[in-house]
Amino acid sequence: VGPKTSEKYLSKEGYWAITDCTFKDIDPKQVKALIIPGGLLCPDRLRRYPDCLNLVNQAKANGSVIGFICHGPWVAISAKILKGVKTTCFFAIKDDVINAGAHYIDQHVVVDTEHRCVSAQIPEDVAEFMKQILILLEA
Repeated sequence: VGPKTSEKYLSKEGYWAITDCTFKDIDPKQVKALIIPGGLLCPDRLRRYPDCLNLVNQAKANGSVIGFICHGPWVAISAKILKGVKTTCFFAIKDDVINAGAHYIDQHVVVDTEHRCVSAQIPEDVAEFMKQILILLEA
């Protein structure tokens, strides 16, 4: 998913993905889980697209499980979905998360069952992060 279809995006590690649909193509009512990727550049770029922010906001409003890791909370902040949410993040954006109204917790992975959000600090946390997303989906 991205702003355009058939675009190739590279990660800082050299992994790539090709978009097969746009943010507008996704019906937020059909989204069971939405994962916001981390890294420094990806979330900073994603938050610039109003259609991305609308998808995140509407998916959350419709009860989707929302996951974000590392700098991914930047997208959640711009989508205005973090107020009152228990969350964690990469330490460098802790103040951004707090200023957005979230309840920051310094743990590798944080699950907020009430708000259906799962967050993690760094890539090494991804296994537990994904496990907790699956658990929340089954609840």
